[in-house]
Amino acid sequence: MPDIVAPTLVVWGAKDGLFPTVPADVVLAGLKDGRKVIMDDASHVPQIDSPKPLSALIGSFAR
Repeated sequence: MPDIVAPTLVVWGAKDGLFPTVPADVVLAGLKDGRKVIMDDASHVPQIDSPKPLSALIGSFAR
């Protein structure tokens, strides 16, 4: 990941039953320009259970 220089959005679901939020910090630490967002109402698949809030996050990040 140290070779990734593009701004990167790391999105994690607070209710993720497969991976706790701790690995998000590991991912973030490996990025040169990373931003972490923990979605309170999302699980492991925020694109399924929180599509509108996720879309808003991605849109905001892209702007």
